[in-house]
Amino acid sequence: MKKLIKILTVSMVFGGALALAACQKPAEPVEKFEVAFETDGGTMYYTVRAEKGDSITLPTPEKEGYDFEGWFVSENYEGSALGESYLVEGDITLYAKWDAYDGTIKFESNGGTKYSDLSFYAQKVNIPTPEREGYLFAGWYDNETFSGEKIEGTILPKEDMTLYAKWEEIIGSVVFVSNGGTEYEVIHTAGQKVELPTPTKQDYIFAGWYDNKELQGTVYEGEILPEGTVTLFARWANTFNVVTLEENGGVEEKDIIHFDNDELNLPAPFRYGYGFRGWYEDASFAGEPVSEHYRPVKDTTLYAKWEKITYVYMYYGENADNVRLEYSEGDVIPVDSLTELYTPSDLTVLDYLGREYFVPFMHWAYEGYDDFSNTEVTSDIIVGSEHIILVAQYDYSNVPANEHLAYDEDKDVYTTTGKVAHVFIEDAPATPYSYAIDLTLTKNLSGGIGPAFRMDLPGTDFQYESGCTYLSPNLLPGTGDLQVTSVYEGKWSRLVSNIPFASMPEEWQEKYNSVKENHKITVTMTIVDYGTSFEVYIDNNLALTYTNTTTLAKYTGNDLGLRSSSDSAKISNINLSTGYKVSFNTHTDGLTIKDTSWLVGDIELPMLSKENAALEGWYYDEELTQRVDNENFVIKQDTTLHAKWSSEYHVVSFNTNGGSASTNVNWVAGKLMFPADPTKMNYMFTGWYYDSACTKEVDPYSFETSENTTLYAGWRLPYSHLTKNADGSYTYTKKTEAVLGTLESGIPAEGTYHEFNQTITMTKGAGSVGLAFRMNMNMDYTYETAGTDYLSIQFCTNFFRISYVTNGKWARLLPNNADYAITKMPQSWQDKVNSTAEGAQMTVKLTVKDYGSYFEAYVDGELAYTYGQNGETADLTKYTGNGYGVRCSAGTTVIFDDIEGKVVNK
Repeated sequence: MKKLIKILTVSMVFGGALALAACQKPAEPVEKFEVAFETDGGTMYYTVRAEKGDSITLPTPEKEGYDFEGWFVSENYEGSALGESYLVEGDITLYAKWDAYDGTIKFESNGGTKYSDLSFYAQKVNIPTPEREGYLFAGWYDNETFSGEKIEGTILPKEDMTLYAKWEEIIGSVVFVSNGGTEYEVIHTAGQKVELPTPTKQDYIFAGWYDNKELQGTVYEGEILPEGTVTLFARWANTFNVVTLEENGGVEEKDIIHFDNDELNLPAPFRYGYGFRGWYEDASFAGEPVSEHYRPVKDTTLYAKWEKITYVYMYYGENADNVRLEYSEGDVIPVDSLTELYTPSDLTVLDYLGREYFVPFMHWAYEGYDDFSNTEVTSDIIVGSEHIILVAQYDYSNVPANEHLAYDEDKDVYTTTGKVAHVFIEDAPATPYSYAIDLTLTKNLSGGIGPAFRMDLPGTDFQYESGCTYLSPNLLPGTGDLQVTSVYEGKWSRLVSNIPFASMPEEWQEKYNSVKENHKITVTMTIVDYGTSFEVYIDNNLALTYTNTTTLAKYTGNDLGLRSSSDSAKISNINLSTGYKVSFNTHTDGLTIKDTSWLVGDIELPMLSKENAALEGWYYDEELTQRVDNENFVIKQDTTLHAKWSSEYHVVSFNTNGGSASTNVNWVAGKLMFPADPTKMNYMFTGWYYDSACTKEVDPYSFETSENTTLYAGWRLPYSHLTKNADGSYTYTKKTEAVLGTLESGIPAEGTYHEFNQTITMTKGAGSVGLAFRMNMNMDYTYETAGTDYLSIQFCTNFFRISYVTNGKWARLLPNNADYAITKMPQSWQDKVNSTAEGAQMTVKLTVKDYGSYFEAYVDGELAYTYGQNGETADLTKYTGNGYGVRCSAGTTVIFDDIEGKVVNK
């Protein structure tokens, strides 16, 4: 009702502004303009039509979790906010700007349950109820003096706040009426439990404390914490015996002390899948079970008898409540009697707009019922040994689908209103194809959104995960990262680790960083599906290539659409292309280039050469006036590109600084066409540079030279999950393998050996920590990734682990997949480990001397193990990498220092 009132109020204000114009008959039609309101999830308003020059009063919308900051004429909120009125000059859309409530709630429990800080962002939060022994919780307050109103239930916080728990001591008293036994003073409590005493009385046995003179009901024992005054009365007996209960697999029951001639209340024990058939005095269950009036005359053991039963569970309602019925194998449940056994109430449900709908109960169905399998119970149920699950089915046919996707037909724009997986295009063509959508996101909003492909949704749109199978790369507005989502038969996972923002295309980083928090970003996301692989592009810049053919083969759906877990995102310009043919006219007899197909992104233009000429570039037109930029390549039809040659050029040579060889390039003008990137073991190529020190990087678009020129390859070691400290040491942060240095060769030359050293400060019992050598690794942030090879030695506190990684697969190197026990290591190391408390830190120096066919490991300077001279058979010569560094999977912080690799003459 609140939104309706808002709409009516605004309409009346606008109508009043135009009242005078309506009193006179115009001589000719007056042009009207439309003022539309985009509230981005806030109060909805009708579009207003007014004449040019009219002044309209602007409404004040509301949006849960946000403060309204004003109306703007720009979707990106550029300029200043409008005032209370707006002068109409033409058709326009006004945009509401919001400031989200965000912050952290801290809890000062004052001795009660401890809670972690609770972060919120434009959302309601549930305030917990703490507990404290001996006290009653009196509420949370936003001040230490507990003044003002209590804060409880579900709240919508606006900013950082600290809540303080107020407590009231449980005040009570215990009065003892001993009935001739030991007398006790009244005990007054102040939040402390009272330990009940055991009185004595000559010639009697104490039989317990009761809270009534009749000595009936519950026996009080152990400790109690009374609220108010409790009077306890002592009961005395002349005789007693013990009844021991043997549950025979059932839930354990307390043995019973039987006083005088009391009638026993024997418990009915529980054992899942069995029906209780009584207590017996005989372990073989001879005779009859004891009666409900059982009175033992001596110490006795009773035995529980069980009979195997089958449960029938009947689940019903929106919360999946259930009743459980017991049957024996072979019983028959008539289908007509199901509703007599239990008939659930009809439901009243709310749709996604908050409207109520009547949803009647239809029938009972077996678990797994859906529109396709239709497992409705239509015949008598013959009970077997397996438990039976029945689920109530309701008629939701009159409830509108919870679409979570609004569509503006005039603008051809979709807007997300919740989690959604939606099909836009059915039956995608055979691969390869490109599929693109434009997305408008709110920076820093939670969730993710992106195109979805290979979709197989269960029946209709607006499923999210249940029963779905599809792939979807999602941009995360909160971080700028890329997350490739995989939903397979309703189960969600990441297809690959998130692509961090820092590893995304530079153009995307610049766009994201240039937008203010909570402002809009518009981006084009494109999928190119080749069948055995796919690529993800952001604004036509390649962000990810995925090539696991085995995994991709599982996704056989052929629909294209969207997956979103982010609200208020807009989707437009949905486009599907099967690619365009690109032909190449070399304008040289005998020099032909094979046609290619282009879908999206960069195009790999052929690099050609011929005697006494240089390729100046490729052009869209035969007149050679429109030069092709391969990184901003765009065509909308099959196209032929034309080569332009020049007889005047400069030769550009490439010094790879130890990397693989690169061919020379003849350059005339314009963009420099680099050769393929060189490779170098254990290094990442950083680009081409004008100087040998690699400080001035070459921009191929602004390359200039007036003579033959040599460019130099730049290299860096792979990035890892290590932080380099000011003192030169490294701190470990998560599982990693890291190259920290290289030698000229991986295997020692004749007459030399390789020596590697590192000092490790680690936590005892924290995991695997150590040194890696003969490393061959050309990827950032890797941990046992395909293509990685090396040998390693790690400390695992109580043993030495000697292992290898071949093509990313890890295994132990010692025979029989063994580790080297601490008891075989130097006594000094054993003493150091044994004298260090579990969880405490210890420092050790690890040295490896690699002789080629064998190697030695030293701990704190003492020889700990020699590999290759004790009957080991692994071939070390296949590990030829020249890198050395760290392999670590510990669960706590580790410091690596004094890391060194050197060649030593024997």
